[in-house]
Amino acid sequence: MKLPINTHPLLLAREPEAYIFAMMTAKDEKALPFLLSRFISVAAYNDTSKTEAVVGYNNNYVDYYLWRSDKLRLDTVQIPNDVAYDGLAVNIIKSLLDTGEYVIGIWNEQYVPCKRSYMNNYMAADFLLYGYDDKAQQFNNFGWNGGGLTEFTVSYDITSKALPLKDPPMHLLWGASVADADSSFDVVNTAAELREFVSANGSNHDSCAFGYKAIEYLAHDVRTRQKAIGCIDKRKMLFLQELVALMRIRIDYLISNGIINNSELLSKALRAEQDACNISCMGDQNKYNEAAKAIMLLSQSMKDIAQSLLIELEGNHAAAV
Repeated sequence: MKLPINTHPLLLAREPEAYIFAMMTAKDEKALPFLLSRFISVAAYNDTSKTEAVVGYNNNYVDYYLWRSDKLRLDTVQIPNDVAYDGLAVNIIKSLLDTGEYVIGIWNEQYVPCKRSYMNNYMAADFLLYGYDDKAQQFNNFGWNGGGLTEFTVSYDITSKALPLKDPPMHLLWGASVADADSSFDVVNTAAELREFVSANGSNHDSCAFGYKAIEYLAHDVRTRQKAIGCIDKRKMLFLQELVALMRIRIDYLISNGIINNSELLSKALRAEQDACNISCMGDQNKYNEAAKAIMLLSQSMKDIAQSLLIELEGNHAAAV
C-alpha cells in the first residue's frame, strides 16, 4: 500500500521541509497559501558533527513540523531501545501507514545504503515513509538518495537496524496526517518570521546565527570549511536558491491576492532570485571567494526585501500584526 506523495515539492534541499510540502501538496495546492506564510526565518549551525545543515529554516523547535498549527497532526511514538524487540518498530510503522498516517522519524544513516554516512559514521537524520510491500519486505521512502530527492525503498531489516538512536537512546517515530483545517495565508506568522529574519535575534539550543546573519554565516562557511574540503556543497546552494525563490513566490501571491500592493518589491525579489542562481553557478565551478562575496551581498538584499515586506504587511494589516 502507498499513500499519495508529491515527488516534486516546492522545496527540495532539506528533508524536513521537503517532507512537509510533499505530504501537504500530495493531492492539490490548497495548503500552499498557509505554507507560504512560513519558511522565512533561518538559522546557521557551526557544528557539522551534529548536523549537515550549516544553514536551514529555523522554527525555534516550537512548530518544526507544524504540529501547533493543526495543519499537520502528529502522533508520537517513542520506544526505548532496550525494549524494542525484533519486528516491533516495523509493525508499528505498518499500522500507522494502514490508518492513513505518513511516518516521519529519525534514524541512523550509517545503516542506510544510499546515504553518505553509510558504513562510515553515526548520523542521525530525518526520514519519511509513505508505503510498504510485505511481499518484498520493504518500505517506500522519499528523501535524498545520491544526487537528488527521490523515491526509493528500504528493507524492513535495514529500517530496524537504523532506528535505534544514541541520544536519546530510543526509536523516535511520528505518524503524520494532513488536517482539513483552514489553509489561508497567515499574516501574523509571516510578520513574526520577517521580524526575526531582519533582527537576526532568533534562538534555539544549537545554532550560531539567525535571519540574514545565517546567510552571512553560509558565506563564511564557503570560504573556510567548504574551501578546505575542496568542494562547494550543492545542497547548501540549492537551499539558498529555494529560500530566495520562495520569497519571490510569496510576494507574487500577496500582490496577486491584494494583500499588498508593491510591484517594485516583486522586481527586487526577482533580481535576488537571479543572483541566487548565479551563486549556484559559482558553486558548480568552486569559485569560493566569488561565491562567498555574492552570498554576503544577497544576505543584505534579502534583509532589505524582508524589511520592506514587513512594512507592507504592517501598514495594510496593522490590527493583525
